[in-house]
Amino acid sequence: MIADGYEVTNQEHHSLLLALLMTAADLSDQTKDWRNTSAVAQMIYEEFFRQGDLEKASGQKPIDSMDRERACVPQLQISFLDFVILPLYETFALLFPQSAEVVQTIRRNRSRWKYILDRVVKGDLKGNGLSIFNHNLAEESQYAHLE
Repeated sequence: MIADGYEVTNQEHHSLLLALLMTAADLSDQTKDWRNTSAVAQMIYEEFFRQGDLEKASGQKPIDSMDRERACVPQLQISFLDFVILPLYETFALLFPQSAEVVQTIRRNRSRWKYILDRVVKGDLKGNGLSIFNHNLAEESQYAHLE
């Protein structure tokens, strides 16, 4: 569909486009400015970790992204952006070139997560789970050098 263009009468193209649009809408928090996307990430990881706590309480082993003791939020965010969000919105931008700016916002947010991860690895920031959100991550001035 990308290579040959969208054909309005092609039912498979229609289904693929609907799937792309629904997924893009569902994951659109990742296309927002840093303040909003990091706030949503915090809420999502709070939910993930509550689920992981419930699984542990019932004797199950949660996956790493839901285990507050093993999860590294910045690394999880980078992986999510690299393997889900960027491919999705890069495809979206091929179909809707006007949306290319959204891809730049995602890349900018990824750079910020990478900067945070690097600071965690160096020991400049303590913690890599929910505590990472206690470091005033929304403060724009700390990312000026990334632009």
